[in-house]
Amino acid sequence: MKKTLALILAAIMFAAALAGCANAPKTDALSANIRLTSSDAADAAAWLTERLGEKMPESIVIGTDASEYGVDTSSLEDDGYVIRDLGGEIALFARTADGIDCAARAFAKAVERGDKKIDTTCHEGARVEKLTIAGNDISEYSIFVEDEKFSGHWVRDEIGSAFVKLIKLACGVDITVGDESAAHRILFRQIDDPTYAESDFRYYVSEGDLIFEYSMKLGAKYGMVAFFEEELDWRDFDFGFDYLPEAEAIDVPADRDYAVKPLFDRGYDSRDNGYVGNTGRNSLANANRVLYNFRSQIPKSGHGLQYMYWANDGGVAWFQICYSDKIVREVSVTNILTYIDSRLEAGDVIGDTLTMIDCGQGDNLNYCHCKDCIFTMAEENNSEAGPVIRWMNAVEEEIDAEGEEYDGLIYTCFAYHGSNKPCKTRPNDDVYVTFCLDGNCSRHLLDGSQCQWESFDMAGAWGRNVHLNNNDFIGWIKGWGELTDNLYVWYYALDNNLYTYSLMDTLYDDIKLLSDLNVAQVHMESEAYGLGFSFLINELAMRFTLHPDWTREQFNDAYCDVLELTYGDGWRNVYEAIAFMDECEMRVESCRNCWGYSLHCSYDNLDYEYYLTRWDEMCALFDEAIEEACTPWQRGMCEKMSVHFIYSGIYAAYFPAYEESDDETMTKLEERWALMCERMKKNGLDPYNNFSATFDPNVSLHDFAWESWEWTREKFFPEGTELRPAPQRAPDAD
Repeated sequence: MKKTLALILAAIMFAAALAGCANAPKTDALSANIRLTSSDAADAAAWLTERLGEKMPESIVIGTDASEYGVDTSSLEDDGYVIRDLGGEIALFARTADGIDCAARAFAKAVERGDKKIDTTCHEGARVEKLTIAGNDISEYSIFVEDEKFSGHWVRDEIGSAFVKLIKLACGVDITVGDESAAHRILFRQIDDPTYAESDFRYYVSEGDLIFEYSMKLGAKYGMVAFFEEELDWRDFDFGFDYLPEAEAIDVPADRDYAVKPLFDRGYDSRDNGYVGNTGRNSLANANRVLYNFRSQIPKSGHGLQYMYWANDGGVAWFQICYSDKIVREVSVTNILTYIDSRLEAGDVIGDTLTMIDCGQGDNLNYCHCKDCIFTMAEENNSEAGPVIRWMNAVEEEIDAEGEEYDGLIYTCFAYHGSNKPCKTRPNDDVYVTFCLDGNCSRHLLDGSQCQWESFDMAGAWGRNVHLNNNDFIGWIKGWGELTDNLYVWYYALDNNLYTYSLMDTLYDDIKLLSDLNVAQVHMESEAYGLGFSFLINELAMRFTLHPDWTREQFNDAYCDVLELTYGDGWRNVYEAIAFMDECEMRVESCRNCWGYSLHCSYDNLDYEYYLTRWDEMCALFDEAIEEACTPWQRGMCEKMSVHFIYSGIYAAYFPAYEESDDETMTKLEERWALMCERMKKNGLDPYNNFSATFDPNVSLHDFAWESWEWTREKFFPEGTELRPAPQRAPDAD
């Protein structure tokens, strides 16, 4: 395919090349050395003019219309392109404007490197020209599923169909499912092996067949993902921002045998509202959406009592049920049985399509403190979890007693919002607990070794003196781990607005610690809405999950790889900026609540005085990273990350500049404010509607500062400093 296109271009006569641009549109912003074949190439050509300047070659043709040259670009991907030296004129062709943008950037860098001969085809047709297994071409294979426990349907319908699609995307080959005449098999086999946890898997080659073994569906999914990542170097399936490098030939050797016990028996799960459905790294991204949700057979708990109305009170919104009230329990059991029966009548199968009953507490900390509940709490380590776990055990036992047809169901609840502290009663084997790190310290390691202050003051909510940090949270997690093997942890990465923080310096230790504590599953709570660090956090946590033996150095190598794929050739700038933000955060002697309570600012977020010493440098690093990005998507990711660093500097400098009547600094802040808002709007961010701390990018810097930051103003100055009066503002219109 690539050779064919190269031959076509090589056969084109130079005279025809010159004629090809005779009627091309022109613009005053372009070098006289550039000719366009299509108007959608004008922006890329203007960028090329500015970038290369005097280094511009004498004759360039660029555009998405290559018809005059006899070149067919239809087989190129959205970001694919062709760069050819036609013997006097250099041609840059693509199928889309994004492809032309990528071509211009690749060409400029080649010129700057001093490449004498440029002959490149990027992302044309299948990425892998030839894939073989033990020397056998992939076209000779058909997929088979041996899966009695799930009746074969889940693995066959989801994993099998995804495998077919991914092979087509990677190699351009259509493989079949269940073709007995095929020379070789790709076999998915569920095994009954008590040593295999839900997420464990193995794949190996035997007599030319490729065999996947697993005990549960999550292992089947992980096994398939590992195959494509390990054998084809196809990276980062977890958000659909996958990247597959080009290769002429890949062979999976006959002796391949790859087995993994991931970090967590029931896997790693993620939630990120901002990236689902976004355009990814390339046109392959989001094609394999079946892989997006790495769901365990038994997922985390939700707020079942609030949303499923088990207690038949119209839902629990602001108060918890009374877990000591037998009538409430009887009503709940009746409602749950009615629900189960309706699912079974509809054809669901327990253990397959019906796996759990969500009995999670409502999203509040207003636990019942009646006489019976208080008495139970006193017996249960003075924990609100005591009545909850006793109630959960009783509900599970009463439903099981109704008949064998209800066997195999799991019942889930929370250790959350007051019930975090472990009780004394052990949850039954079929009762799973999801521990939420709501309010933990996001500045320090989860193990509590760095925490000396408080991250969460619940005194106002609980009515008693309770000041928490990671020492409390990790102690509670350890306590629950002693009570149950079915402990999930809901990890909070809530960098959810412009006022943000990074977990890149603590992620390795935290994830490793939770694995060492035998936590069954980790769920990442990430609400970045397109901003923040959660994209990087989730990518790395998923990679780590499937590579449990990684050293810190290997984890950092993966971090650098994710940065390079995400931000392009300027990724080292982003790495340095994030490290600097981490340093500024750690210089503050306090703990930090993971939520930040949806604030626009907080003086203890960073060492702002130190931050300003390198703020201009950080802004310059991002400007350079944006310029060096290889694709429009990477450029957008650089721009979105840059807004955090711009925002923090403006916040740090604004009030000192106001007090000093420093008009020069104020002008710079206004310019950067405008740039920040421009980058947000350009990349489709709608923070006014989505961020927890709403932000309107159309509001002026000064209005925003005095509306949202004034309450922290005095913290920038020594105690007792006499501050200038706040500026007079026009009254709001009626």
